[in-house]
Amino acid sequence: MATAPKSGITSVPTPPPRVTGEPKDDIAAMMSWMQQFYESGLIQGYFETTVAKSSTFSPESLPDPANTNAATAQDTANNAYITANAAEAKTRGWVVGTFQVTEADTTAVHTFDDEQDDAEYRVLLTRVAESSGTAGAVSVVSVAKTTADFTVTFDSAPGAGETADWDFLVCRG
Repeated sequence: MATAPKSGITSVPTPPPRVTGEPKDDIAAMMSWMQQFYESGLIQGYFETTVAKSSTFSPESLPDPANTNAATAQDTANNAYITANAAEAKTRGWVVGTFQVTEADTTAVHTFDDEQDDAEYRVLLTRVAESSGTAGAVSVVSVAKTTADFTVTFDSAPGAGETADWDFLVCRG
């Protein structure tokens, strides 16, 4: 029941089969359809081709489910994919990472791989781990930001032989 590849654009995946109430027959039909859907949509590239051609989407243009077929549903999904990629583009400037404060350090510096446009970003910090007995590097006193890096100053150092690990997120907005 596999769909043969066509030159250029592959065929639109067919809608799933209707259930008949006979579990053995229904399962066989559904398995066959899932294989056909997989071959048509993923192996032959139908979704990639369709997504590349889609260009507009708005919530107001969502189809009425009562009048929707598989092709309309797929087009809506493709447009949602494009919209999600546009939203993802807004977060591309985000920087995430981890740094460690060790022994007598009361500061930690993170240098960006790519310089920031300005120093108007936010730094969100979460302490994620510490070696046993660590009493220091618990509270953030200040964060100094430049386009090249940021420096976090803590209330105290972890102590001799001790460490504190922190996760950070740099974002805007």
